[in-house]
Amino acid sequence: MLKVSIKIIVLMSILSINLISGEVNFFLKGIKKYNNKDFEGCISDWNKGCDLGDTKACRELGNLYSNLHANNTFVKSDPLKSEMYFKRACDFGDENGCLQYKSINEYKNTVKKNKEAINDIYAEFKKMGYKYMPRDYSEINPYIKNPTEHEMETAILNCFKFQDNFNYAVKHNNSNVRNNLLMVEKYCDTSVEY
Repeated sequence: MLKVSIKIIVLMSILSINLISGEVNFFLKGIKKYNNKDFEGCISDWNKGCDLGDTKACRELGNLYSNLHANNTFVKSDPLKSEMYFKRACDFGDENGCLQYKSINEYKNTVKKNKEAINDIYAEFKKMGYKYMPRDYSEINPYIKNPTEHEMETAILNCFKFQDNFNYAVKHNNSNVRNNLLMVEKYCDTSVEY
């Protein structure tokens, strides 16, 4: 009976070592395939590794589908997949996977709060008689990739200022109606009335 138990323990140990070395191999095989531009193969290997609990493979898949690393020729950004793989890495005990997963959830909560705040602001402006809300800054000036807070605030204020100027010009039959309308169209999203 003792010999059978020892054989089972040895067999289990050998299987565990093979399983662990297989996990590392899937990750490394994926890296090699990635470097050789075999992207489908690398994703397949990393998926196999992740399924076996290889946190590096899970984390690489999370990075691959994240907004920062995706949008390349072989995989599109998929925030849900990215989050799923970081969560799996975290569930397997990977500290970096946990940090990434936590970061994604904090970002999602911030976006949700910001959307709620923006909707509240839009409701207030609608009550004040404004028809249009500001455009996204990238539509106003596509050449500036990271506008400062001041630039964004100025663009928002310009939307409301030019709506006021336009309304004033129309009301008083002023010659600046056309110029103010052009500025309203530049700074405000006129495709939707609020």
